[in-house]
Amino acid sequence: MTRKGLWIALCALFLCGSAVAAEHPLDEAFERCHSEDPSTAGVVQCAEEFAEKWDQELNRAYKELMGLLPKEGQSALRTAQRAWIPWRDSEHALAGAYYETLSEKSGGGTIWSMSHAVNSLEPTRGRTLELIAYVDELKRGKPRFEGSYPAKQTDEQLAEAMKVKNLSSKLGKGLVGDGAKTASVALKAWEEFRNGEAQFLAQLYGKKSDAAFLRHVRMVKNMERSKRFDQMIGELEEVAGGAEEQETKGAGETERAPEPEGRTKAPEAERAPAAQNMETRTTHEAQRTQEAEETEEAGQDDPWGK
Repeated sequence: MTRKGLWIALCALFLCGSAVAAEHPLDEAFERCHSEDPSTAGVVQCAEEFAEKWDQELNRAYKELMGLLPKEGQSALRTAQRAWIPWRDSEHALAGAYYETLSEKSGGGTIWSMSHAVNSLEPTRGRTLELIAYVDELKRGKPRFEGSYPAKQTDEQLAEAMKVKNLSSKLGKGLVGDGAKTASVALKAWEEFRNGEAQFLAQLYGKKSDAAFLRHVRMVKNMERSKRFDQMIGELEEVAGGAEEQETKGAGETERAPEPEGRTKAPEAERAPAAQNMETRTTHEAQRTQEAEETEEAGQDDPWGK
């Protein structure tokens, strides 16, 4: 297994939110943990253990970052982090409905339990890596935003804001149970966190009075979230399509019962006369019945012709 093997494989396949390129020592430790017991139970147990480890690392990074920020920056970070907590919880609920749907559409399988367990680490892991990145940036000196953004609101910004809402609604409709409500709650919580994080970044980069910067940050985050929704919807459609293909294939494969051993079909010329006479009478009766039905139908009005 290559470096970060299972983590990368499952995150690539099952849509972990943050990029895995920013490696953390806990990633390698998690790799070692599940390598010792790669069974479903082993991976799930490792995920539970490392959920606590990531929580501890998140708290450590948060405290370190708070110590590097001025008072206004601390207030903005505190607001953003308080908004992150309900989003994390709603994201766990959304992931639960998502993997339950995948399992149901695919006919079950332990792979979904493994991927759900690994994915459950991602909200906290991703946020921890973000906070650590902010710490590193502050330690290098005064943070500066090097990118560019339009001064006025653009059609693209409006379109991306609508797109993330539409994709969330589409995803919710495709989930089992009360999936639509779960997706709606998760979207609202995420929007609150997105807005809080935009305010924090404005403080971090000295752009707290720059409305254009806030619109730009929200658009970028909308695009990232839409990409995740697109991936989730695509995975659901792929799994559902595969299940339908298997059902269609199974329905089209009919098995013919084998002839009893030692028994052969008698030639037509050797049929008993009585059997031939019975077949003739049956054929004539079927013809008369069909003629009578056609005559009766001809005398009736067509109910769909009016």
